[in-house]
Amino acid sequence: MAIAQVQPKSSTIKINDALDKVAKIFQVHFIYESSLLANRAIMVENKALQHKKLETVLSALLEPLEIGYYRVDNANYALFRSLGDNQKSEGINLPNLSNTVENDAATIRGQVRDQSNQPLAYCTVSLLGKDSVQIANAIADSVGRYRFKNISAGNYKIRATRIGYQLDYSEPFQFVQGGNLVLKDLILVEVPKLLAQISFSADKPLFEYKADKTTVNLEGGFIGNSVSISDLLEISPGVTITNDQISLKGKQGVTVTIDGRPVKLSSAQVVNLLRAMPTIAVSQIELIHSPSAKYDAQGKGGVINIKMVNSEARGLSGTINSVFSVGNHPKFTESASLNYGSKGLNLSANYSYQHFKNSNKFFRDNVINGSNPIAYGQDEKGSSKLIDHNAMLGANYQINHKNAISLVGTMDISNNNSNFYRYLSLNHQKNALPDSSITSLNRGSQRQSTYGLNLNSQHNLGSAAHLLLFNAAYTKYRSTSPDTYQNFYLGSSGLTNRSEENIFSNTQVDLELITAGADYSYPIGKSHQLDAGAKIAFTHSNSKVLFQYGSANAQMFADFARSNSFKYKEKISAVYLNYQGKIGTGTTLQLGVRAENTSYKSASISGDQATHQNYIQIFPNFMLRHGVGNHLLALSYHRRVGRPSYQDLNPFVTYFSPYFYAMGNQFLNPETTHTLEMDYSYGPSLHFSLGYSATHNYLGPLIALDNGSLTMRQAMGNFGSYNTFNLSVAYQKTLLKYWNVNANGSLLYDHYQSEYISSAIGNALFGFSFNILNSFKLSPKLSLEVLNLYQSRRAQLAGTAFGRYRADATLKYSVLNNSASLRLGVSDIFYTYLNQGSNQFLQLYSSYSNRNENRRFHLGFSYSFGSKNIQTNKIQHHQQELDRIKPQK
Repeated sequence: MAIAQVQPKSSTIKINDALDKVAKIFQVHFIYESSLLANRAIMVENKALQHKKLETVLSALLEPLEIGYYRVDNANYALFRSLGDNQKSEGINLPNLSNTVENDAATIRGQVRDQSNQPLAYCTVSLLGKDSVQIANAIADSVGRYRFKNISAGNYKIRATRIGYQLDYSEPFQFVQGGNLVLKDLILVEVPKLLAQISFSADKPLFEYKADKTTVNLEGGFIGNSVSISDLLEISPGVTITNDQISLKGKQGVTVTIDGRPVKLSSAQVVNLLRAMPTIAVSQIELIHSPSAKYDAQGKGGVINIKMVNSEARGLSGTINSVFSVGNHPKFTESASLNYGSKGLNLSANYSYQHFKNSNKFFRDNVINGSNPIAYGQDEKGSSKLIDHNAMLGANYQINHKNAISLVGTMDISNNNSNFYRYLSLNHQKNALPDSSITSLNRGSQRQSTYGLNLNSQHNLGSAAHLLLFNAAYTKYRSTSPDTYQNFYLGSSGLTNRSEENIFSNTQVDLELITAGADYSYPIGKSHQLDAGAKIAFTHSNSKVLFQYGSANAQMFADFARSNSFKYKEKISAVYLNYQGKIGTGTTLQLGVRAENTSYKSASISGDQATHQNYIQIFPNFMLRHGVGNHLLALSYHRRVGRPSYQDLNPFVTYFSPYFYAMGNQFLNPETTHTLEMDYSYGPSLHFSLGYSATHNYLGPLIALDNGSLTMRQAMGNFGSYNTFNLSVAYQKTLLKYWNVNANGSLLYDHYQSEYISSAIGNALFGFSFNILNSFKLSPKLSLEVLNLYQSRRAQLAGTAFGRYRADATLKYSVLNNSASLRLGVSDIFYTYLNQGSNQFLQLYSSYSNRNENRRFHLGFSYSFGSKNIQTNKIQHHQQELDRIKPQK
């Protein structure tokens, strides 16, 4: 290779253009300060840019211009101004890097770290003399260490810089001749706006492991067949979704937030919302398993925070996405995300439309054991059609460099119409022919609407970490669920043995929530920070259910025994104090405490029942982290609470069939959970976690016989204790240039112990899960992703969820200069990802199998336009209440 030589096949080219060609050839990206390459050119042979080794090309291009580089990750390289002879001062030699600590004479040493106290590699470190004249430069090594040798006596200070970080200076110091001085660590604070890019792409690792959370990086992209966020969570480390319950590291009761705002819906409604949320509109997902005191105490399993894409670049940008899926029926997901930025103002909007028609088959076999066992079963077939509209409109205004304000409005409207045919057979002798049967036709519809408005302001009071934030939110939720049932009773001969029964029910829920809070962050020096805040939340729920009954073609009569009305008012006041700071070399300590006062009143017309409680709970937490090089070890503890959902408190009857119904309980108490966890990470590739949690007053459903009859009742209650152990490992690595693997697995132990109706409940079981995502780069434009996922049996309160396996495959082809992509895939290839399990309490044993349209074929198209400078919303919000809304069915 010949660089900077005049030859017949050489030409003068701007260094920017040369690097642009290199980026396209090697499928990489370069990050650099805007002034570094300004108005600089080089003589280069065109063939030289096509050398097989990237490092060879970069060295030949950049060394003549005194530009250095280092690899950030597999697809990103940072450029910096390297050391030239003109940077040397007379009589002073440039420092040499060393990975060992030596007692050299006339040496100044130190280390550079980031704001989380992790070593910061490859920083440019300058030794400054009088009037800040630059004496010498050094490049910090892979663990942030730097060294200046052969330094003369004098007064100096140190400056450290790195692309994307705010520079930092040491305190002025005096250096004596022949001395050996070790300086305090320099702390650089990340400031993403300082980056300038040729072709920026956030090709970060798919999963980033930190002491308190795991971050899933999307930046508006897709992973496998993950059309929705719900799909993506199922392959994320430590996350499982079973029976519409989200668990994080084996712990149920996860709080879900969007840009820090609480998604105040029930667990089932949250899952439905995440199924309607396309991955293309999301930048990151934070799986926070050890929340600090700044987070609401609600959510014993931790917090899942979804960060929406929000471009801060000027001009118009956005994404458009369309997905067609088919199982037994066609399904459509259409979504669009738009951003417009001008000086100080950023507007963003997201909208998604989902049209799903699904078929469902449900089987349940029940046996009442005893001297004369009785068996009865249920076969159910049906279909449902869901139409969902989800929208967000937001505005961020930077008033000046210290003050910003944000206003976000959200809307979600869904309609779900269903038709089900149920056949129930009753045998008074096990394995005998049916003595009688019931045929039931159920037509239902459910309309839900959620509207929200969030106002936030952020004020910088000095340094980058000295902040004051205010936030306020209002949410209104309403749902109506009218259902009709026609029951036909048949004898053993198949003839009608009693008159047709008609039942009508309509449940309506109105809920209003108002929250307001403030957060204050105060840096103490460069290595310590104190956070404090307060919040108040008001909730008002007004619900009613109306039942009517009658015979065929007859007048309907009010069923006062099952009709009800329920009112609920709640106020939660909270204050917190949190400290984080460095306590030694490579060691940080985080301590926090949160106090919450809960006061609520509830009243039910049925039975003229009323309750009132007022109590204070304390939630301490701590985390100790120690990092050495690529090694990070963390120990954490926290106490959290799980409050019952608003609908679980409603003492309403939810009718399913003559032999099955569910009922709420207004006397439920909150559950509390203690969690202790140890984490170890080796760089970005390997992560281990060992955790234990103990829950007291466990909140959960239990299926039992109703007062000695054949009717099954599902009721919410508080049950003794629930303990769980979790050992998990995650690994991600680019094994070959075209092959990347992401794998994670968990070993779990669940133990439930309680007493109910004077009977002991004890259920314990070991379980495990794993998923492996293999990504293959078949060509610069074509890629293949293959997912394998398995979940073994898991213990439940009085039952077992059976194991299930799934395999997915997706082909992705990029077009229009990587601005658009086509995807073709299939999920659950072998149709083995089925929801199956069993329940057993006293003499009742039941097993069930739920078969949905799990195997689906997907065809998708996505297109992005405008600037690709993607950022996430930086204004923080509180979270807690809306995740306690639960659907009626």
